[in-house]
Amino acid sequence: MRKNFLILNFAVLMSLLLNPMGQYSCFAVSLSASVEKEHYIQFDKTNTVVDSLTGRPVSGASVSIPSKGVISRTNENGQFNLNVNLQGPTILSINAQGYKPFSLTITENGATKPLTIGITKESGKELVIDASLRHLGDNVFSNESANAEDFRLNSTGSYFHKEFYLDNLEEKKNVFLKIGSIIGVDTEIARKLNQGTAKNGISSPTKIYLNSYQIGELKINGDNQEIFIPSHLLRPNNHNQLVIETGKNLYSRKRIDYDDIEFINLILEFK
Repeated sequence: MRKNFLILNFAVLMSLLLNPMGQYSCFAVSLSASVEKEHYIQFDKTNTVVDSLTGRPVSGASVSIPSKGVISRTNENGQFNLNVNLQGPTILSINAQGYKPFSLTITENGATKPLTIGITKESGKELVIDASLRHLGDNVFSNESANAEDFRLNSTGSYFHKEFYLDNLEEKKNVFLKIGSIIGVDTEIARKLNQGTAKNGISSPTKIYLNSYQIGELKINGDNQEIFIPSHLLRPNNHNQLVIETGKNLYSRKRIDYDDIEFINLILEFK
């Protein structure tokens, strides 16, 4: 069991990249690959969703690629299959009762081998703010932009706003905002990591605000990026506002050109 057990929960410390203010952050490198337009990937039933702690299969989990409207459910052995046309890094989403929402950026290369994906049970130390796939921007982007061929949703504008209620906050708790997956970021750092090839489409970072205060920036694509939240910015036993604002093309002079991005799963974690 251990030999074939691969938990796909990538996280790499990168605080200077994600937040020059010196706040703790981490990211998972989003793979990139060039694929044929009509190349279909078969996820056969050797792909499995398991409990990340016990390794036991999770049945009845919803496995989907939201941008393409493709969805499946795991069987009694935690196995699933999906037929999907991958045209670039694509977000895979998993939801199961009693477990935290999970997402993973997959590519053609990453889908050629059987996957065993570990998901984590809810612990009561997290608050799911939003679990839907969101597209920000202006629906205007070049074919060289990161993930341009993968976008399917229409943009809802240049920023995302969500209000959430926070119960009493325990003292000495470190709070982090976790972004499950994000694609489409076209910053200079993302380009240097081969996440897009647009030379004249470099954008400013995606900015994150909590209760009108900027708490961090996203400069790369990837999974499980975390942003530290100073506890004094949170409003216990009250409503709080989270805003995500996409970047702008730094080379555009005639009009404001917003960076088109997609993300999923916004979760507050208390550690």
